[in-house]
Amino acid sequence: MDRLLVAVLLAIKDGEEIKAEEVALLLAYEGRGIRKKLVEALERLAKENNIKRIYFFLGEEVDGEEINDYIEKRGTKMERLLLSMGYEFFNSEAGLIGYKEL
Repeated sequence: MDRLLVAVLLAIKDGEEIKAEEVALLLAYEGRGIRKKLVEALERLAKENNIKRIYFFLGEEVDGEEINDYIEKRGTKMERLLLSMGYEFFNSEAGLIGYKEL
């Protein structure tokens, strides 16, 4: 059986939190729901291990308008996915952060 790595989600447990980065996905596999499946799996694992929060480090800060409005209009696929899954967003020194209380 041939195998091909098509997506990666990097995450680290830090106490009662998980800190994750945006999913890296091969372009040929866009539109198949892979990002959502990875985030759902991460949330499931977090809940099973009594993790209280997940943080996604997403990129540059959003300036000049409401973050959710910006994401709806011009956000990345990952940002829009997290918004649809109930994540909240804020700007930090590390850039845009999406988080969810579990």
